[in-house]
Amino acid sequence: MVEKVYFIDEEAYQEIDKTLKENPYEEGSFARQGYVVRDAKSLLNKGKGYYLYIDAPEEFFEKNEEKILSIEGVEEVKDRNKVKEIIDRIRREEESAEEGVGAIFK
Repeated sequence: MVEKVYFIDEEAYQEIDKTLKENPYEEGSFARQGYVVRDAKSLLNKGKGYYLYIDAPEEFFEKNEEKILSIEGVEEVKDRNKVKEIIDRIRREEESAEEGVGAIFK
């Protein structure tokens, strides 16, 4: 599996959202693979825009990456430290949400 993070500026959000939700039941679609979009301000406490995180096999990126990179205002985050920080924060948010839901059923 390969983990990638993309930055989406505010103007590109509607188009990337449409692309990500396209053909949700199709084999190899973004919806079936799974992805996470987070607001940059809430995730890193700075900046405008969004981060898109995808954890998928290399073949998925070979087939689909150009669909998102062809949208103006979308670029892959190349700084490895920043990618690690974003992924760590997303995982912590998800774990915290799971713990909260678990507490409801205790």
